[in-house]
Amino acid sequence: MTETTEVRKWTLRKADGSRYGPVPLETLKEWACTGRIAPEDEISEDGSRWVRAATLPALEMRWEVILPDGSAYGPLNILAIGELLLDGSVSPEDRIREAGREEALPVVPELIKAYRLERERLQAELEEERSAWQTLLDNERRAARQRESGLEEKLRQSRKVLKGLWEKLEQIESRVKSAEELRQRVAE
Repeated sequence: MTETTEVRKWTLRKADGSRYGPVPLETLKEWACTGRIAPEDEISEDGSRWVRAATLPALEMRWEVILPDGSAYGPLNILAIGELLLDGSVSPEDRIREAGREEALPVVPELIKAYRLERERLQAELEEERSAWQTLLDNERRAARQRESGLEEKLRQSRKVLKGLWEKLEQIESRVKSAEELRQRVAE
């Protein structure tokens, strides 16, 4: 984690010209999944070259809702279609189509598949994150045990030195006492 890596940032430009960002790609993905990125919206890394958001593969904006009149609205991230279903813009009877395919599929079964895949992806991401934190915790515990062991060894050495100094002090006190007794005898 000592390495510094520059995170690419993106700006989103809505059809009305309003801009949001710059934000990392992960945030842009969240926006695509929650329907905050419309089919006509554009993105840019530098603020001067703009491309349609749907052209960025990471956003997975490749689904269209087939409207009752036969026209299509999209491309959208399939999870954004779930948001449209929740707010009533899309009905459970509507059909959706993946870009490049002719076949229109019922919206609900496709959303169920998408949500299952998203849940599995999030569970894997969570497990990976948990594992990384566990590794970090294990490393910190190991380092703490090593520091503790080193400190215990220093304490043992310090006690040994202190014991040796105490013994020397007792010897010196004994000599001083003997010298004092000798001086008193000589003085008598």
